[in-house]
Amino acid sequence: MTKEHKRNLRLSHLGKKFTAEHRKNISLVRLGKKLSPEHKKALAKSIGDSCFDRMLRKFYNGFTEVEYNEMSFKQSGTCRICCEHETAKIKGTIKRLSVDHDHKTGKVRGLLCNRCNHILGLLKDNAYIARRITQYLEEVR
Repeated sequence: MTKEHKRNLRLSHLGKKFTAEHRKNISLVRLGKKLSPEHKKALAKSIGDSCFDRMLRKFYNGFTEVEYNEMSFKQSGTCRICCEHETAKIKGTIKRLSVDHDHKTGKVRGLLCNRCNHILGLLKDNAYIARRITQYLEEVR
């Protein structure tokens, strides 16, 4: 894993000073440990409302930056579909993985790279079309 990808996995702390309890919680998240809902709330509150965290909560039914980081850790910082690291850049910086969610229920399904997220959007989450594309590719080999 490159330094850039490791940096993308870190929690954004916005230059704040943290308590020993907060640092312990961050360490648990990085080690892939489950946090209780109370710990998640406390950790999110101590991190503060980052722009990214506000965006997540607004668009993904209260999904927090802590949960994003936990999911990213479980996926080893890679796309849930292609298992590759994100390569798309914005202003020279590698983007975060996109949050994939069910548009009907709002439930978060996983983190995807830009390419897989676009493909899924073009398919309109239609598994039948995805199977037909797979069949086609296998037939024309």
